Amino acid sequence: MSEEIARLTTVQNYRSVDLIGDFAGEELFLIDGDSLIFHILAQDCQFLGKNGVQILYAIYLLERELARFKSARLNFCIVFFKNWEALYSNYDDLLRSSLLLFRRVAIRHLRKYVPVFQFKSLTDSQWSVFIAKYRPYGFMVLDNNKNIKEGGLSISDEQLMVFKSFIFFALSDGVPVALLGSYEFVDNKILCCILPSFFTRSSEAIEEASKVISDYLEKFGKNRQAIDLPEVDIDACSTNAMRVQTLAVAWLIKNESSPLSRDLAKMIIVLAAVLEHLKISSRSQPFFPLYEEPAIQQFTSSYLSCANSILNLLDSKVDGFHDIFDARLFVRLVADVVHGEFYIPDVCREYALSNWKLVTDAVPDAGDLYDFSSFSSISKELCTPLKTSTSDIDTSLAPYNDPVISPFYNTEEWAVQPKELQPLETALDFSKLRINDKSATSKRYDDINAIKKTGDSNKDKRQVDRMRRQDQFFISHIQKYAGSLTGAKGGQLKRQTIFTQSSKEAKAQNEEAPKNKAKAKDKETASKKGKSVKLSKAEMIRAEIAAKKSEKEDNRNDHMWQETRNDLGRIKDLNLRSNRLAQLLNTRTYDPYIENEMRLYRIRVLLSLWAAACVTDESKEKNIRIAVDIFREISIVYPKPITKQIKAALDDTLTALGFESVIRKAKKLDSRSMSFPFVLPDLEEEEFDLEVPYTSPTFQLLHFGEYMERSMGSAPDDRVAFDPDEWQRQTLDILDKDESVFVVAPTSSGKTFISFYAMEKVLRGNDDGVVIYVAPTKALVNQLSAEVYARFNKHYPHAGQTVWSVYTRDYRINNPTNCQVLITVPHVLQSMLLQPALANSWCPKIKRIIFDEIHCIGQMEDGMVEEQLLLLAPCPIVALSATVGNPEEFHTWLSALQRAHANPIHLIVHEHRYSDLRKFVYGGAKEFNGLHEEEDNGQIALIHPAAALSFSEGTTTNLAFEPRDLLQLYYAMKLVSKGDFKISKRLDPDRYFEDIPFIKKVDVVGYEKKIKATIDTWASLPNAFAPTSPLQALIKHFCNDPQRVVNNQLQLHTSAYSLDAIALNLLPMLKDLNKQELLPALCFNYDRQECEYLAEHVFKGLVEKERQWRENSEEWKEKMREYKKWQAAAGQRAKQLEKFEKTATEKQKEQALKESGDTAWIEFFDPEEPSPEFSFAGAKSTYGKEELYRDVESLRRRQVVPEWLVDALYRGIGVHHSGLNRRYRQLVEVLFRCGQLTVVIATRTLSLGINMPCRTVVFLGDNLQLNALNFHQAAGRAGRRGFDLLGHVGFLGVPLHKVYRLLTTKLWDIQGQFPLTTSLVLQLSQLISGSQAAPFARNTIRSILDEPKLMQNGDVLSNQVNHHLRFVVEYLLREGLLDDFGKPINLSNLTMHLYYTEPSNYAFTNLLRAGVFHKIADNYSTDKLGALRETITILCHLFGRIRINEQYALSLKRDESTPSEIILPSLPQNIVEVLNAHDERVLNLYKTYAYYYREHGNVGVEDDKLPLSNLKFNGAADLPKAVPTGVVSDFCGLAGFNDSAAKNVSDFMEQTPDGVFLKTSRLPVFEVNKGPLNAYLLDFFTHGSVDLLVEQNGLKQSEIWFVLNDFSLALATICSCIGNLLNLVTDEDIENAMSALEDSNAVQASTEGESNTDWMQSMNGNYSTSLASPELQDKMDMNLFKVYCMFLEVRNQFDAKFRKMWA
Repeated sequence: MSEEIARLTTVQNYRSVDLIGDFAGEELFLIDGDSLIFHILAQDCQFLGKNGVQILYAIYLLERELARFKSARLNFCIVFFKNWEALYSNYDDLLRSSLLLFRRVAIRHLRKYVPVFQFKSLTDSQWSVFIAKYRPYGFMVLDNNKNIKEGGLSISDEQLMVFKSFIFFALSDGVPVALLGSYEFVDNKILCCILPSFFTRSSEAIEEASKVISDYLEKFGKNRQAIDLPEVDIDACSTNAMRVQTLAVAWLIKNESSPLSRDLAKMIIVLAAVLEHLKISSRSQPFFPLYEEPAIQQFTSSYLSCANSILNLLDSKVDGFHDIFDARLFVRLVADVVHGEFYIPDVCREYALSNWKLVTDAVPDAGDLYDFSSFSSISKELCTPLKTSTSDIDTSLAPYNDPVISPFYNTEEWAVQPKELQPLETALDFSKLRINDKSATSKRYDDINAIKKTGDSNKDKRQVDRMRRQDQFFISHIQKYAGSLTGAKGGQLKRQTIFTQSSKEAKAQNEEAPKNKAKAKDKETASKKGKSVKLSKAEMIRAEIAAKKSEKEDNRNDHMWQETRNDLGRIKDLNLRSNRLAQLLNTRTYDPYIENEMRLYRIRVLLSLWAAACVTDESKEKNIRIAVDIFREISIVYPKPITKQIKAALDDTLTALGFESVIRKAKKLDSRSMSFPFVLPDLEEEEFDLEVPYTSPTFQLLHFGEYMERSMGSAPDDRVAFDPDEWQRQTLDILDKDESVFVVAPTSSGKTFISFYAMEKVLRGNDDGVVIYVAPTKALVNQLSAEVYARFNKHYPHAGQTVWSVYTRDYRINNPTNCQVLITVPHVLQSMLLQPALANSWCPKIKRIIFDEIHCIGQMEDGMVEEQLLLLAPCPIVALSATVGNPEEFHTWLSALQRAHANPIHLIVHEHRYSDLRKFVYGGAKEFNGLHEEEDNGQIALIHPAAALSFSEGTTTNLAFEPRDLLQLYYAMKLVSKGDFKISKRLDPDRYFEDIPFIKKVDVVGYEKKIKATIDTWASLPNAFAPTSPLQALIKHFCNDPQRVVNNQLQLHTSAYSLDAIALNLLPMLKDLNKQELLPALCFNYDRQECEYLAEHVFKGLVEKERQWRENSEEWKEKMREYKKWQAAAGQRAKQLEKFEKTATEKQKEQALKESGDTAWIEFFDPEEPSPEFSFAGAKSTYGKEELYRDVESLRRRQVVPEWLVDALYRGIGVHHSGLNRRYRQLVEVLFRCGQLTVVIATRTLSLGINMPCRTVVFLGDNLQLNALNFHQAAGRAGRRGFDLLGHVGFLGVPLHKVYRLLTTKLWDIQGQFPLTTSLVLQLSQLISGSQAAPFARNTIRSILDEPKLMQNGDVLSNQVNHHLRFVVEYLLREGLLDDFGKPINLSNLTMHLYYTEPSNYAFTNLLRAGVFHKIADNYSTDKLGALRETITILCHLFGRIRINEQYALSLKRDESTPSEIILPSLPQNIVEVLNAHDERVLNLYKTYAYYYREHGNVGVEDDKLPLSNLKFNGAADLPKAVPTGVVSDFCGLAGFNDSAAKNVSDFMEQTPDGVFLKTSRLPVFEVNKGPLNAYLLDFFTHGSVDLLVEQNGLKQSEIWFVLNDFSLALATICSCIGNLLNLVTDEDIENAMSALEDSNAVQASTEGESNTDWMQSMNGNYSTSLASPELQDKMDMNLFKVYCMFLEVRNQFDAKFRKMWA
């Protein structure tokens, strides 16, 4: 079993994810306390052993790690198991004693500041209760013992098996595990590898894991030591620590016979006094050889064991022992006595004496405290401290004369000694390279449409023609795409022509508006007072004309309604008549009176149907939808202005239905006879009645919830074409004032119009203003471009200017710098804002930037770019999102951003969805045999939100209830209530809503709050989670139905959650959804391969069942016989038809037409088409048959997707994920909107704002990416406003506990990263110098430095950022990337173009400058393969690094028969030296940074305070001869560290004081050979096999394209930039090499070959590998040219294999 556990819990590759942003969010994470201790001590534990036992420093390290978790906002608790103390028994006496004491002290100490729980063992019943109550989202456990640093605590394989068994325990219990061996903290994000839980919970596996743990712990033995405590008056001690120290000393003196031990025990009392009063800065002590003496170590071990035993006897809640022993200070005091230099401050001396008296009272023969006569036997040599190494910090800084940045540092505090920079050694001849070229920084955007000369004129002409054809195709595609989009009410978008308002017109309109408003108000006032309003002559004429027009319109409406009634009367089927009338009412607008009559007419028809159903109560219940339709029509008409006759008819109807309580009196109704008689239907039997079997409130909550009026303060507004809610009007007002707005509102609530209103406002303003829409994905860019095209048109006086432009790196349509609406992605906008050429001409025109899906700022990759954009934004912004957990906090940060540009930003939060979401689980399906089957294939069990209460600790905060849920919840609570679990009678729906005739959504929201408050009260009661409590009974009541479906599913499949089980159930589920009219549906699965597998299974299932049906169906066979017979007679029929047309009379033709009705189907019959019984293609598709055939077959001819995907489109099934061809994906989007596709299986590509409204969303299977954020985004697609009144969200193959957790999980907070990267500063310097310090550039820098506002855990940083920026500039100056005036030089262009690989871009430029690649290139001609392999190996260390689990790497035995290395060979020593030299320069620079940070006020630094508990050490006494710590933390000084001790930047960062603003992840350091790396890139370069990457390198099939594409882009960028340095490659080629940068994100990538191969082929043609003339050789760096040729060959060989993969 142990071997099986080890295998299942050992991962090959550490693929890290953002623990909070991508997985856990706000959910509770359980951290195993012993795992955390071992993980921390694996880095260094000498301070608990041979380097001096230092408990406080150990606590500091533990607190610092937990403080990081807190700063990242991880919701965690820590768990310890008492019997796991045995893990610490495998060490020597001293280390074991110190470890056990530290563990016990840590548990007591942490309990006060974070949730800490301790249990006896895994079999403890309290542990089971804890898990049941808190339901942790995941565990964090140690998994690796091979990544231990020098001096770190060793962990045996047996110890590791305890942790691995605990991992197995969690996985078997359905809980994922974060592996501590993979953990790293980057900025404020926790990155780690997560093991997903097993598909099914296994009690047997859980028990087996517990047994394995118990067996190992028993093998380790026990550590308990019982002691008899002496009688000491510990109450007289001032601190808890002193109590333990005094007791321990008394016991030691009483039980130790050695004089030395007794004197050492006295020194413990002295030490305790010194620890109480000494400054923390005076406690840094040197190391004394005395500490290694056996007698000293034996005494220390005895004292620690004694203290541990005493702690074990104390109440577990007692704490204050975090500074119980300091061995380095203890030995220093002993050494001072030996040297005769013993000194302690007087306050310490007196304190020690008072405590010593307590000892002597208990042990009278203890002697004099300061009598250390036995110390004379100690050698003075042992008491001579070892010399502590120190280093001098260079405090000089390079002079810097940038015209924009440097003035911010022209202050007294920055007046430092200037540093004379020495140029770094380089193998490059910069005099022959193209550097510092203005054209290199400005030409790129000077004329964005110009075709640069890269070949002969014929080639340029072909290129122009090709681009024109591409633009024409794209515009054609946009038109088609736009035609599929719909507006808020479901109708097709109407294009409007925008006219620019002149300043005079705008002024006149603004002046007239108040006057007209005042006139209207006067008239309204007069009318209310009953006064006659005196009209002018003109007004009287207009009124007369209007009256005549109205009369004419009334006559026309009456005539139309008369004809409509006649047509309806001819429809005998009452259901058809009712449906026809509903269709007429939904398709156009009518005169208000006519509309009321039409609805009343429909009520009469529906009453007839209801009367037919009112024969039994069962029949009434079965046909309750008829009563719902009647009540819906009444609810629409009743509140409107109506006549007496209509009101009487409605009142009669309400009375007949039993809803008299709804009837309201009305005053002064007009009278007008109806155009048809309204009579209630007669019933067949007297005992029958028309009454609905519910009270009005119950009926409305149970059956009418989706039809309730949903407006939230709606009112007409002439600015938009609908009645906006109050929050929408507030947003419009803000936009009209040209201010910024941050809107948080659920999907389907109506956010979309905000973007288009902002666009229209800019378009109307003038012809120059620009509004930019930033979309997180290219799919959203495509949609928005089509929508803008469909909405806006404008005529410009100047040729070339357009309304809109699309600009991604894949393609550009229209000129992005000559349009008014630019639609783009973050990377591209960032590039444009940082371009010097645009700083003067284009950037000042930007009027507004719209950030859609702003929550993406929290993502690891693109989030940083969005944060940089918010820093750079020069104008008001619109930020939109549906999923932000901390809107107020995020708004505060945005306010700081916008304040620098004098743009106030307003927060608008709307909490309620327009349409409710009804959740269900599906399972237990039977075999699918066609859509025509009447019987359900499986079971749909609705999920009541209350079923999830056990996963939210009883809180209802994040649960959403629809009206029927609240009704059911009230009666269930009433049923189980007892004792303290009460529910108010006022919450009875019949009582609560008795005065509300037609319940509105806003009324339900108020009722929901009160019901939720009652549940929250129940959950707060002491015994709420006891198994027999009413709350638990309530939860179980609602869990029964979903659990029954899951149980039935488990009977059919051994694993209900496996991919095969999902595939088997998917087709039957879609059939059942189709039967219940719940299609179209979007089905989400977060794995691309699984998406395709499931779709193919559905498609092939339909094809196979259709084949079987056709083979066995007599109906089909008969149809085919008729069809063949009809085909055979085609020629004869044509002749007869021709003759008939010539001779037949009109009457004969009419008769023939009637007779042919039964056989007309044959003309349209195509046996090759899918049968409707086996196709999900929409019957009401608006996509023409011929058009569908043309577009689908075009895809087939291109061979861009597999054949089955093309054929599936004809059956209404599509797939959508980022790895599919772009044209296919967009066709899927269009076909879905047009109704041809009713089933699309997708990854998260369709969850981010894409306009694909559907009735149902289904989640297929569990996945780590199925978290709260993705769930809310995807589920929001269902029930979109204007399409469906109710959305449905289903789960197939998702464990119930995961479903409940998704329903209760809070949306997590947005946290920014630290966007001021080294590369960004370099780009800002380029912006300043290239634009000649343009106002835009100046304002950008000012906004960063004048009022810095970088989001860090909710804090707004200021002084810290100024220091960081100055030292980034200093780094760039020292590395030769900037000159004294802030101008980018040397290899800065290459560095900037590789910015997305930071810090690898700095490592690469250092290797290039140092001549590493030159040496390899020297061998290129003689050993080509060796040179290429050496080059690709180096590049694999720099780019696309995937870390391998050290444990896996050591156990791997390489198969010599395979070409795969699997583990990347280490870098040669000469390369390591180059990179280490660079890192050492960075280390020395940032020591200077820390020095100046302290010199300039140490903002945010409190070096005498622990980082988590904030415990402050207020001692004021000094001790001479303390070792200065320099710039490192005084707490690190406790363990002997100072600023010379750090070996590398990582160590230095760990030792700097908390609060010194240093971002490890943003420093340009590249620590090499830190651990084994996956050799997948090298292996792919060798064999080009995707299958081997999966089998041997452990990569997922779905990720391979992306990681290879990232590397390919890095190679292309390197080649193009080096070619540019040699003046062989144009700027356009560099731009093209970057052309798919955003594709590196899995959400956005495209595999379409056309977009990438063009620039590759173009560049291949431009890359010369031979020189044209000797003259050119004299002007070129020939050594770099050899390097260039070598890199070009590497790129060509790699891309040849890569293109073959995705061809």
